[in-house]
Amino acid sequence: MPGESSCGLPGFGDRRSDNRPRTIEGKPARAWNTVPTLPAAVAVRDLRDRARMAQSADRLVTKILRTVGPETYVVLTSDNGFHLGQHGLGRGKGTAYDTDVRVPLLVTGPGVVPGPRREVTSNIDLAPTFEELAGLAPVPYRSGLSLVPTLTQPALVRQSYAFLEHTQQTLTGGDPDAAFSGAELDRIPSYTAVRSRRALLVRLDLDPRRRTTSWGYEFYSYAASRWEKRNAFANPKRRAEVDLLMAKLAAFDGCRETGDEVVSDACRLVTQ
Repeated sequence: MPGESSCGLPGFGDRRSDNRPRTIEGKPARAWNTVPTLPAAVAVRDLRDRARMAQSADRLVTKILRTVGPETYVVLTSDNGFHLGQHGLGRGKGTAYDTDVRVPLLVTGPGVVPGPRREVTSNIDLAPTFEELAGLAPVPYRSGLSLVPTLTQPALVRQSYAFLEHTQQTLTGGDPDAAFSGAELDRIPSYTAVRSRRALLVRLDLDPRRRTTSWGYEFYSYAASRWEKRNAFANPKRRAEVDLLMAKLAAFDGCRETGDEVVSDACRLVTQ
């Protein structure tokens, strides 16, 4: 089937044209993913190397758990995911796709109820979580939410959305890593995205110049596919889902707290 390959990576071999951004009117926008993709043999080799690294990490975590004992909280996570040729990409990170933004978050310790959680979380939730575990008062200027209540209440859901941002690294003229043509991370256009368990909406700036913008959009329903198979931003059947996430992005755009300024109630509500 298209998108399923011998690599075992969902989305490897998928047509890149399926992911082309759309304008707000629904017309095809500038394609940003245009360089040669990762060969299947290289993807298989890298995937095997990563499996070996995961086995090594597993052995290390086992040693840590045996050393600290059951009365110590142990948290395992990572900074980002990594794509290995899915969606016709190369090897790298930085997209808003599931390959790049989904990371492990495993917690053990006193009172932690085993099993999965339904709440949508991001790395900004880690600091308030650690503060609460340490018995510190919550800091009002943090945007994140402590995950401590979910440790004992697996069904608790207070956050249903997470926001993602990426800024292209083309800062000067003649940069060899210019957007659309440079290295994997640098060529990904700047974007702001909102993600739920059910869908993803990405708003990309497809004009690499510093003072101008050209918006393009990608929308994916994870009910339709477990990976970003086809941009459905212009699909009338997805209009209600798109409008909901567009409203979330608009609310996120309005959040402008800086420094030690207290996060407003309105900005805390954008993840609910």
